[in-house]
Amino acid sequence: MGFQPALIASLSAIKRTPYRTLCRTRYLCTQGLERGLHLLTAMPRCGHQIREGDFNFMRTKRTQKGFSLIELLIVVAIILIIAAIAIPNLLRSRMAANEASAVGSLRTLNTAAVTYSTTYGIGYPAALANLGPLTPADSTSADLIDSVLAGGTKSGYSFTFSAAAAVNGVVDTYNIVADPTTPDTTGTRYFYTDQTGVIRANAGAAADATSTPIS
Repeated sequence: MGFQPALIASLSAIKRTPYRTLCRTRYLCTQGLERGLHLLTAMPRCGHQIREGDFNFMRTKRTQKGFSLIELLIVVAIILIIAAIAIPNLLRSRMAANEASAVGSLRTLNTAAVTYSTTYGIGYPAALANLGPLTPADSTSADLIDSVLAGGTKSGYSFTFSAAAAVNGVVDTYNIVADPTTPDTTGTRYFYTDQTGVIRANAGAAADATSTPIS
């Protein structure tokens, strides 16, 4: 009969063990069910259902970083092509603008020289500086052109004013040449004018009184 207490204790232990395990299992199931129900109730509110493709998209988005070398090389090649097309056109446009400005400056100088002659009665100015700004104006600085043009360089062209020697205190003739400061960069044409008011041009070399008139 000495084995009866041990047998009773063993049976009690066997009975207690499944009960505890059942309780633990029931607790875990309850927690999992509550979380699942929470997700099910939350997902309709946000209007989105998680699918397997969503996880793949998020995983791909996390691993994608920057551009590949091929993509960068393609972009660089496109930029170089655009630059090769645009830069020559830009330079030609700039030279054309400089040449148009030079012609306009020569017209301004011709008008200023005639105004100087009629104002002071001593013929044309002896130098370009005689047309420059001064207050009050006089025959040494008649204030007929701006200081930039009076300095002899404007918009990529240099201007050289040459007057004939005065006869009885009167200068009867003059000529002005306009040359690009950097040939084939600031301009390709050379210009010439004199007291007749006719502006002449020559491409690639200095213009003179025999060059083709443009006006």
